[in-house]
Amino acid sequence: MQRETEHQEELAALSASHEETLESRQQEIADVRDDWRRERALQEGALTQRRVARDDDLILGLDQFDGDLFYYHPGWWEPGTTLEVQFPLTLFNELPEEYQVAIEMAAAYAHATTVAQYDVLNSQDLKTIQEFATIVPFSDEIMAAFKTETESVLDGIAATNPTFGEILGPWRQFRDDVSAWHSLAEKSFLNQQTDI
Repeated sequence: MQRETEHQEELAALSASHEETLESRQQEIADVRDDWRRERALQEGALTQRRVARDDDLILGLDQFDGDLFYYHPGWWEPGTTLEVQFPLTLFNELPEEYQVAIEMAAAYAHATTVAQYDVLNSQDLKTIQEFATIVPFSDEIMAAFKTETESVLDGIAATNPTFGEILGPWRQFRDDVSAWHSLAEKSFLNQQTDI
């Protein structure tokens, strides 16, 4: 009974810490963005109220750049957001099953809601980015060079880190399989919709 009480307290502390960190980060982003917006409005001589953007590129203040700005795509180094929870397996296995499920559900929820939030905000912020930047795709040659170098770095890490190497093979297989699926299921649909 005492061990279960300790687990409950540990889980509550972990949950509270995560919520506090998430809220703190969101507030930091909002504060920085507000500061930049206010400064720009003051420089233009008019304080206008605008949505606080959370798109990472706008948070960097790229819309403050004075000059020609080119916005290249795709973001080959991080094509999509993926979240993970790292938890010592030995400790995780000691938890009661309901706490293990709670952690798994919390991780799944955080991942799904973060990806959904970025999809909504990025699609909105793209309109803002189009106002101040020229959007250009990376050339095929550059993308091929990125891929070659990335694979070389991954192989180098795998050669010195057995755990990484154990994960790399299945990860590559999943990447290739899911790319084929998205090309069929999503890319073709989006292309068809935009061509109508």
